[in-house]
Amino acid sequence: MRKPAIVKANRVTRNQLLIFGIAILLVGLIVAAVLPRYLAHLVDPVNANPDSVRHAVVSVLIFLAGTCAILPVVLGLLLLHVGRKTFESRRYPYQGMELVRDTRVLTGAAARKRARLFLALGVLSLTLAPMIGWHLYSTATRIISLIP
Repeated sequence: MRKPAIVKANRVTRNQLLIFGIAILLVGLIVAAVLPRYLAHLVDPVNANPDSVRHAVVSVLIFLAGTCAILPVVLGLLLLHVGRKTFESRRYPYQGMELVRDTRVLTGAAARKRARLFLALGVLSLTLAPMIGWHLYSTATRIISLIP
């Protein structure tokens, strides 16, 4: 029986992804630590200027909504790109693809099946992005209407 072909991972890509992930995690932790204090300071009755509170809450909600709505768009575009390249080359991983772990090469029907999966997930992700954005917008509108 023939041994399956394996494409080796790129160490530089793996390290870059690790550094990027750690940076995103740190930013998220900083936002999670600062945001509650900031919002608590806003609703303090001593500092309660309705216009400044409304402006600050709108700013925070726009930041959070934008962050949450852009992630499925980026993921969907990436999945569509990988699915299209895999479908065209009839090989996964396609030639020149940067990998973060060693990956067994799929060819023929197996590669096309993987490509269809990536394409379907990409379309699903791009379909969910406006729904997430609309939900966040409607939630923000309700929250803002509660501010006197």
